[in-house]
Amino acid sequence: MLEIYKSPYRLLLFGGLVAFLITAYFSDGYFHPDEHFQILEFANYKRGITPGDALPWEFADKIRPSLQPTLAFMVLETFQFIGIESPFMQIFLLRLITAFLAWLVITKLSLLVLEEFRSEITRKIFVGFSLLLWFVPFISVRFSSENCASITFFAALYLIVKYFKDHQKQSNFQLVFAGVLLGLSFFFRFQMAFAFMGLGLWLLFVQKANVKSILWIVFPALAVMFVCVGLDWSFYGEKVLTPFNYFYQNLTLNKAAEFGETPWWDYFKLLIEKGIPPFSILLLVFLFWGGFQQKKSVFLWVFVPFLLGHMAVGHKELRFMFPVVFAFIYLVAIGIDSFLVRYPYRKSWNWVIYPALAINFLALTAEAITPQQTIINYYKFLYKESNKGPLVLICKNEDIYNVVGNQIYFYKAPQLKTVICKDDADIQQYLDTNKPQRLFLLELDFTADVNFENYSDQKVYFAYPQWMKALNFNDWIIRSRIYTIHELKSKS
Repeated sequence: MLEIYKSPYRLLLFGGLVAFLITAYFSDGYFHPDEHFQILEFANYKRGITPGDALPWEFADKIRPSLQPTLAFMVLETFQFIGIESPFMQIFLLRLITAFLAWLVITKLSLLVLEEFRSEITRKIFVGFSLLLWFVPFISVRFSSENCASITFFAALYLIVKYFKDHQKQSNFQLVFAGVLLGLSFFFRFQMAFAFMGLGLWLLFVQKANVKSILWIVFPALAVMFVCVGLDWSFYGEKVLTPFNYFYQNLTLNKAAEFGETPWWDYFKLLIEKGIPPFSILLLVFLFWGGFQQKKSVFLWVFVPFLLGHMAVGHKELRFMFPVVFAFIYLVAIGIDSFLVRYPYRKSWNWVIYPALAINFLALTAEAITPQQTIINYYKFLYKESNKGPLVLICKNEDIYNVVGNQIYFYKAPQLKTVICKDDADIQQYLDTNKPQRLFLLELDFTADVNFENYSDQKVYFAYPQWMKALNFNDWIIRSRIYTIHELKSKS
């Protein structure tokens, strides 16, 4: 930390930390359902809360590694032991820990390679991009397989690069620790094998590392992988090899294709579309330029096989590229550095620089303070109310805790019971039959009036400001999934 504090770029570095922490606080929910169902619900299964038959198909086919759910289980149980029982506080603290580790790895690695940039302006751009490019804090606070794999992989890369920069002053323990981190990275996300391939080729053909140095990395990595296999045996209750099952199901049986297939160039299209054009086009140009400038860079050797491996698979999602975002940013910054050396700064560039900074700031702020799912706010309200005593929630047609065909147990209080009714007549029949004194009703149309015989109604929760009703142009509210929670009380 002293190195970071003494750095001339410390304002950017600690500004990045602030952005990470703010994002960790507000970024409730998950970016993709896998982040929740295949980690938190798996951990909840280990805690005896989520039943096995409620888990997604990946559990039945035994293709997901248990390393991350096991870590989540240990952390959640620790929180529970010290009195932190709210799942919302637990997952916030988990994001907070993840955010700090991601920031520390990015910061240390950025400072290590700063000397490779020739322009002082580019050094600032590189540090700024590494921590404050609008999507970086958002993906860096996620307790997802992509982010945990990235943290451990680039932490290992930091140790390896530092060792070979001046191995006379370094310890072989650095390589051992790097191997441990690489083993963990693989069992966080099996697709990291593509990056490992690039790293191995770089060690052999560019760094020309001796066999002894490579073995210092390989043997600890294999040892960790064997331990992770043992965790899988314990988690699934039988001898399984999850890496083999994963590749067999997704590549041999082609199950991944069931979620959609796109052409090989789709990642470039996704980058341009999601990366705020036209600036995303500039990022892509500088990426290629930077790759040509630094053909021997370990980041290029890691990034290219990882990208090519994912391009060869039919099913593509931009999140699959999250584990190598740091390498992407490094290559982009190298491209910018080469450009600035050839064409020194001119005032006319301000027409590009200032709009880009403004757009990045707005996008960064929006991502930092926006929850991933507004539905989490409803879960928080219901959890709080359920702690006051047993509670029944009536949902129309579908359970609010059912997402993409899977049931959420992690955020649901054990005192809460959900009842599914198809319409108002069905609800009235439930009320007449069971005669509850008090219950909650989840209404999809927040403009609708609720009226049931022998029951009073009060709107008790709505996640949006009421003035939105005045902006109901073309009845967009009716077509939106905006919930209101009503409290029904018996008049008798």
